[in-house]
Parts: sequence; C-alpha cells; structure tokens
Amino acid sequence: MRTVAASVCSILFFCIFCGVSPAEGSHKVTPAETAREGWRLLERDMPAEALDAFKAALKADPNLIDAHRGYQDAMIALHRGATVRSEYRKRADDNPDSAAACYLYSRVVDDADQEKQWLERALKKDKKFAWAYYGIARLLLANKDIKGAESHLKRALELQPDMAHGYKALALLYIGSARTDEAEKVYLEAAGKLPGETFHHAALTEIYLSEKRYEEALKQIDSAVKLRKDVPHYHILRAEVLHCLGRNKDALESLRAVLELEPTLRDSIEAYKISEEIATPKWDLNEVDMELYKMAIDQLDGGNLHGALTRLNKLVERKEGVALLHYQIGRIYQHKGDIPKALAFLEQAVKLEPDYAEPYYLMARIHYNLSLGRRDKGKAEEHRKMSEKFALHTISLHPFYPFPYKLLGEIYHQCGDYEKAVEYATYFYKIRHNYAEIRFLLIDQVRIVDKTEKPQAEFKVETFNVKVYPGRPLPGRRQYVILRFHVCKDDKIHKYLFAEVQTSVDEETGKRTARYYLCDILDDANNTHDGFLSDEGPPSMTDYELAIREVLALEALED
Repeated sequence: MRTVAASVCSILFFCIFCGVSPAEGSHKVTPAETAREGWRLLERDMPAEALDAFKAALKADPNLIDAHRGYQDAMIALHRGATVRSEYRKRADDNPDSAAACYLYSRVVDDADQEKQWLERALKKDKKFAWAYYGIARLLLANKDIKGAESHLKRALELQPDMAHGYKALALLYIGSARTDEAEKVYLEAAGKLPGETFHHAALTEIYLSEKRYEEALKQIDSAVKLRKDVPHYHILRAEVLHCLGRNKDALESLRAVLELEPTLRDSIEAYKISEEIATPKWDLNEVDMELYKMAIDQLDGGNLHGALTRLNKLVERKEGVALLHYQIGRIYQHKGDIPKALAFLEQAVKLEPDYAEPYYLMARIHYNLSLGRRDKGKAEEHRKMSEKFALHTISLHPFYPFPYKLLGEIYHQCGDYEKAVEYATYFYKIRHNYAEIRFLLIDQVRIVDKTEKPQAEFKVETFNVKVYPGRPLPGRRQYVILRFHVCKDDKIHKYLFAEVQTSVDEETGKRTARYYLCDILDDANNTHDGFLSDEGPPSMTDYELAIREVLALEALED
C-alpha cells in the first residue's frame, strides 16, 4: 500500500518536531516531560501554548537543552527571532566556557558559516558535548555529506544514548539513502533505550506498512496508542493498518477516536482518505465502461441531465449490479425533482452495496428537504426522523464524511436541540479544513485573547449595536466578535475567528445558537463547491462582517 519513500514524509512531519511522552500514570511530571509536551504542541502549530510549556520546563530545570531548543523554535514561530537571538547571544557572552551556551546560540544565528563556527567553539569547550555533534551532523546533511553526518550522529548517540532527536535523525538519514533495514535497526535500538516514548513505534509502523508487514505494524502502533491515546496521528495510522488487514470495523472505530481529539489539517486529510476508501466499494467497470461513466458525470455536473441519464441507463443495461450507477441516476432524478424515482434508485444502490455511504447521505438530505415547510406536522416529523436516521447511518459507515455532520446540526437546530446542533457542527469543522486552515472554535473551544499579552500580529475588536428592523433594537445586549490574526511560519496570514456572543436573556442558549449560525454562514461564504478541500483563500473581511451581522439578526429574531 505504501512505499518507503512515501513513508519518509509522514515520518519527517510527525517525528522530527513531535514530542513524546511517557506512559500514563500518576506521577510527578518532570521537566523533560513538560518539554516533550511543548514539542507536541509545537508540532500541532500551537507555538504560543508550546512556549508556555517550554518556559515551565526551563523554570524547573534551567539547564535542560531540549527545553531551550523548543523555546527557541517556539519564539521563532511567533516571529520573535530577533529577541531570541539577542537572548542567546547574551547567554553565550555571559558564559564563555559553556559548550551548551555556544551550541544554543548556533541554532539561532543568521547563516550557516556562523552556525559552524559556534558549533566548533562548543566542541572546543567540551569534546564530549553530544548536542554539538548533532548540530554539526545537520550541517553536513545540508551539504549532502551523508557519511560525515552519519559519523557525527553515531558519536552523539554514544555520548548521550537517550537523545531521541539523534535516533530520529540517524534513521531518517538511512531512509533518505534507501537503507531501510538500517533505519529499522536504529528505531528498534531507540525502543530499547527509550521504552516510554512513542516516536519509534510510529516510525516502525510506517516502515512495516510500506513493506506490507501488517501484523508487525499493528503491534507497533498499538504500543504507541497505549502510551499516547491523545495523538490523532496514531489512531489514523492504526486505522490504516487495520484497513490493510481487512478489519474495517475496527479501522472505523479508530477513525471515530480521532474526532474526539483535535485533528490537524494533515490529520483530517489522512483520516478522510482512509474513511473514503473504506466507505466506497470497488466497482466492476472496465476501461470502456469507466470512460462512458466519466462522460456521464461530466454531463451531470454540467447540467445536461438528459445526456447523463441516457449514458448511465446504457451502463446499467450492461452492468446491472453496480450500486454506483444507481446512486448517480438517483442524483439525476433528485435534480429533476422526481423524488420518488430518486429514492427508488438510491434504495436500490444501498441494497446492492449496504456499506456504501453516499446514497444514505443523499437520502438523508432529500428527507430533510421534504420536512421543511410542510403544513402536516406529522409528515414533517416523519421525514425529519428519516433524515436523522440516514445521516447517522452515513457517519457510521464514513466517519470523516463531513456533510452528514452539518446536516445533523441543521436537524437538531431546527428541533431546538442547540447542544446537539453545536456538537455535530463541531465535528463538521474538525473535518472540514481548507488550505487556509480556517478553524471555527465552538463552545468550550472558544478562547478570548489574553488582553495582558501583546498580540503577535493584528488584533481587532468590533462592537455592533445593530437594529434589525426599524423600532427593533437589541436592548440589554453586549455583542462582539474577536478576530485574531496569527502569522504562520510560511508568512501566510491565517485568520482564526473567535466568536463570543453575550446575551442578557437565556445567555447559554443564545451563545450556542449564535455560534452555530456563525459557523453555518461562514461555511457558505467560504465554500463555492462541495469538494472536501478548497484551495481558495479565506473569506474577505466583508464576508466576515456580513456573516456577523447576519448572526446578530438571526439572534434578534429568536427573541
């Protein structure tokens, strides 16, 4: 399923920056463990929180090198590189005989020549200072001196056998040189020396997946999950291994565990791909049939319903038992407004493939639409219950399919169950990232920016005193939205929206309602199509302001 080359990127992403923690248990947290938590936060693109962890670790142990390294990286991620350079230059000047001070300053200097000079100075101060060998190995790797880098990394590990970063770097050097067997040995050695950490389990899982050694991969990833249940990446890896073993029900359980955590953009993409593969049957279509099918879908997407239906009917005559064809014909009849025929074809699709998720979602959507605007409240409730049933079944088959969660949010909001509405809206926004990484933080995830800290970028508070209709003010309400702009490492500005609506009457319900509406409206503003990922930029400020005003208008109408 994987190649070793494909595994390299995943190992690099997770292992180089991710901290690792000891097994669960009641014990006093050590400074090293606090630093590892900082690395985990940094890997999740939470530099401010990581910085707090590194500061705490350094307060407990001012000489902990790995905490200093993390502190430096977090400061740089927060665009405070000049500050950290000045701080560590002073440290080096104040401690001229300290190899550690020389090494730490080498990490934040402006160019490679200076870095080399300070690393050599560190070795002159202490020939047995392992981190200096590690730093020189990085420079040698950058200059493609593989043998030199290998030698220096081995020396670093001889001097400091518990250096997790040394094992990671040496193993990745071997993987990059197509020496996977040697990388495996390094990770196994790390497992023996560092049994409470997890990076080696994750890396070995990747290697064994690439070599189709699935039982060994499962053993490794089970060990990682046992140690760190809070890491989404591990549950996703476990789902992939289980899927390769044909244990799809167990794989889906692992994916559901991800939704109870805080998946990153990368986590969501990987989990979606596995979930989609499990939920989509393999179709028995030859090359000619597939070409005809693609032409039909192009016509359907282009609005030529008659042409698409003609081609799909021809395919059904040749391939009677293919659920995909019945699903697409159901879509056409839905577009044409022939709901009985649409439902008939969708029901046939799930009869042919009971674990095919998409037809269930479309049936859920159809029944929801049928529930709206009906005078017969009994019929409306019947359709609503059918919609809820099909939507819940869809996510049981495809837990990372985002749209059923959004639909359930709409259903529960319509029923006045705001708590459930926000619960499912939250799941939706855990899955539905786009490349701009706009995150909508709901309920307990809402954070008000600390006024005592100077914002790292732009900070703006808008206060609205809105009249929805003439003579319809919003008395007694203080309403505001905080927009925080966080500048990421690649210098692209990502907009994080923090919404908090305070009401004087029925405060909690008001907050939940406003947040749900806000997410729903901003999603509509941000997405122009139903693709899983969008490479479009975030909405403009106008989109935000219109959405916010619409939220307040909807809140007023609730009174």
